[in-house]
Amino acid sequence: LNIPKPIDVPPTHFLSGPVQIYYLALACAAVVAFVAWRLRASRLGRSWMAIREDEDVAEGMGVNLVQTKLLAYMLGGGFAGLAGAISAALVGSVFSSSIQLQLSINVVAIVIVGGMGSLLGAILGAFFVTIFPYAIEAALLKLPNAQSYAGMLFG
Repeated sequence: LNIPKPIDVPPTHFLSGPVQIYYLALACAAVVAFVAWRLRASRLGRSWMAIREDEDVAEGMGVNLVQTKLLAYMLGGGFAGLAGAISAALVGSVFSSSIQLQLSINVVAIVIVGGMGSLLGAILGAFFVTIFPYAIEAALLKLPNAQSYAGMLFG
C-alpha cells in the first residue's frame, strides 16, 4: 500500500500524475523495444531464434541451451519488473487480485494476432487487440441502433 510516485518534487510534482506516468511508460516501452530490436540482430538473438526453431539443431551448432534460456528468462523478468514498477506507481498498491484473467487472455491474443518473433507484429497486435475495438465502438456509437451493432461485434 501507499507506493510513492516515481519522482514527486513538491513545487512541480514531476511524474506524479497519471498523464506523466503514461509518458514514463511510453519512454520505457520505447527503450524496451529498442533493446529488443538490437538484441534480435545480435549473437544472443540469433541463438534465441535457433532455439525457437529447433533445440536439438541449435545445441548441435554449439548453442548452450541452459545459459541462453536463462538469459531469456532473466531479460523477460527484468522487462516484466519494469512494467510492474510502473503499474504499481500508477495504481499506488499491489495486490494479487489486481491482475485478472482477461489481462492474460489479452497478452496471448496480442501474440497470436501479431505473430511470434516479430517486434512490429507485437506492436500491431497490441494496437488491434487493445485500441482498435474502442475506436470501432466509438465509430459505431454515431450510427443509429449503435447498441445492437456493438453487441454483435463485441458480444
